[in-house]
Amino acid sequence: MSQPSILDVGSKTKLYTTGNGPGNRTFSLDVPANANTVAVQVGLDTDATSTNVITGLSSSGLTGAVQLFDLDTSADNIRAARTGIYDVRSCGAGTLTVTAAMGSSRGEVCIASVVMTDGYLESVHTFVDRVMDRGRVNLHSGNSANNIAVMLGTIDGDQSTFSFSGTGVVELFNTNASGDSFAGFAGSQATSVNDVKTMTYTNSVSGDELAATLILFSTQPNAFGDIDPRGDIISHDIITN
Repeated sequence: MSQPSILDVGSKTKLYTTGNGPGNRTFSLDVPANANTVAVQVGLDTDATSTNVITGLSSSGLTGAVQLFDLDTSADNIRAARTGIYDVRSCGAGTLTVTAAMGSSRGEVCIASVVMTDGYLESVHTFVDRVMDRGRVNLHSGNSANNIAVMLGTIDGDQSTFSFSGTGVVELFNTNASGDSFAGFAGSQATSVNDVKTMTYTNSVSGDELAATLILFSTQPNAFGDIDPRGDIISHDIITN
């Protein structure tokens, strides 16, 4: 098998913006016919607290779209963020409307980092980086020949100070919200060493903060579907797994 592709970088895989509220925010995502998965991380330019938080993501408008995950991606004193992952394999081309529900009536800038792919979700992990000087993430998979790693997120800082680095790492986008020092980004890594994909990043202004989502996308809809959790089974002199 080959590795999946990131679709339409710059036109569909990109930073999306919306009005500054107050209240819930909506993003209209133009999904191409060959997309199988859409990953969205929404960020709000205010620190997450008990009330200043994105309470949930929901979708509408694209018949057959299935929300696989709705994850709180932020932490106290980190800019509020939330990640949604959508299975769109049976949808065809159309508009996926993603709504971010707010815990209170907020008026700050709200953005969405979006990656679309013809691959399928293999695994997902989220993290925050409070200092954000130099970062390194490693993702292991026994399916490394058939997957790619994607890191997408939001930054409390100007996009010009942030960059990906490392062999094989590709920046998909790194974009400021208009008129605001609040940015969204995404990068990918297709190269593995000993089944580990590594992505490194740097930020020239120490003290900025980052909320990020790490995803492995596979060409297989169920990458480990033929693995029996009981291990090898011996039955009538036949070994199966």
